[in-house]
Amino acid sequence: MSVKVTTIKNDFYKMEKTLNDLKGVSVNVGVLGGGEQAWLAAIHEYG
Repeated sequence: MSVKVTTIKNDFYKMEKTLNDLKGVSVNVGVLGGGEQAWLAAIHEYG
């Protein structure tokens, strides 16, 4: 899948290197815990 990104500051190569360094390792992204912040994050994540 190809993606074209236009930014003011071009640090995309750093993110690309980090992703390559992960070598397929799973990463969980989100708010930890079950409090109000997790509830709020779930609303925004799933619409």
